[in-house]
Amino acid sequence: MKTSVGRVFEKIRSVYRIEDELDLTTVDGCEFGLSRAKLKKKLIEEGMSEDSAEESLKFLEEGCFTGDTIVITKEGKKRIDEIKIGDFVFAKDVNTGKTAYKKVKQIYVKSAEEIVHIKVGDDEVKTTKSHLFFTDSGWWEAAEDIKSGDKIVTQDGIMKVV
Repeated sequence: MKTSVGRVFEKIRSVYRIEDELDLTTVDGCEFGLSRAKLKKKLIEEGMSEDSAEESLKFLEEGCFTGDTIVITKEGKKRIDEIKIGDFVFAKDVNTGKTAYKKVKQIYVKSAEEIVHIKVGDDEVKTTKSHLFFTDSGWWEAAEDIKSGDKIVTQDGIMKVV
């Protein structure tokens, strides 16, 4: 079964939020505006709990990495803004927790007002505050909730201390 976040991302390529209005672009290029409240209502009508719908909207609006983030591909390390559809990137499956190379099916672009910096050893991850990281709790945590001393899974699939 797909997660609520996965279901939302299947149809949306980009989103920009201005107050309660979301400007959305679908994967087939259709652009439209929709109020956040209406989209949340639709997600709930399609079977999501209210909490899941809210988390999906939060992640849809804010969860992302900056373009200079380095990711691991089958060809080696690349900036995330250089990734193309069809590339294979090392990723964690949100349903199973297993890591493997996954084929990029779509590129997702959006704006962000606030960036969170997470220091892991000598590396620094720059991401939006609601981007989710897999933690030693066995579940996902938003970047804004991760503190020094917490453990997260890094891009190479290894649990490391923040």
